[in-house]
Amino acid sequence: MRNLFNRAGKSPAPALPAASDGPGVLQKDSNETQIKAYFCKILELSQASEAFPVNLDDVYPLVYSAKGKAVRALKVNFIENVDFITIAQNGNGGKFAEITYKLSIPCLEWFIARKVRPVFEVYRTVFHQVAGPAKALTQDATPVTREQLQYNTQFLGAAIENAIRVIDYQAQTLGSLERKVKELEAKVFAPDAISPAPVPVQAIKRPRASLTVISRKEREAAGCHKLGLSYTEIAEIQGVTPDTVRQRIARYNKKSNIDK
Repeated sequence: MRNLFNRAGKSPAPALPAASDGPGVLQKDSNETQIKAYFCKILELSQASEAFPVNLDDVYPLVYSAKGKAVRALKVNFIENVDFITIAQNGNGGKFAEITYKLSIPCLEWFIARKVRPVFEVYRTVFHQVAGPAKALTQDATPVTREQLQYNTQFLGAAIENAIRVIDYQAQTLGSLERKVKELEAKVFAPDAISPAPVPVQAIKRPRASLTVISRKEREAAGCHKLGLSYTEIAEIQGVTPDTVRQRIARYNKKSNIDK
């Protein structure tokens, strides 16, 4: 079992209790003693000013069947550099660099501990200094020591700082989105971006026929007139008045002269 708690310049930490075979220190079948020993070690690291003392590899098997699923859920529900950090390890032999995910204490609680009731009960006894429900009914409450009170205050302060960071990050993201919306509105509603209003179909006028184009009625009236028919007779044939026939013949003669 690898020891994840050695730090440069510090004496080696005692080895954690062995869990079942797998990629992490803790597994789904880890017992209460193993889980509590791990949480106590994490508590010591956090008291030593470790902002992100939890290695994701050590705890994800408690909830997730694969590390990839845990990483995706972590990135969706939590904020990098606020709730967790990433550390790229150098690849060996041409292999890709492995990324280590380190979690804060609040992230450990909400991402892992609270999803498994027995694990959360152990977590409470270590970090919240709250006895289990069964013990609370049979034993008197233990007085809180000055060290416990000081740690609880520090823990609460760290939780508040993390909450402020999350709010600041969300405010920055919202401000960025608002700026992008305003930029898009400025582009869409700019004077040079507004296209002219479409012209109604009724307002589109068809070009008039050329003055030299002779209509069929005009040609018919002129032809009948050349055959000797009177205006009245031609009017009866075309179903118009004699004056209309006279105008059609006049237009025919005028257009014929223009074409010549």
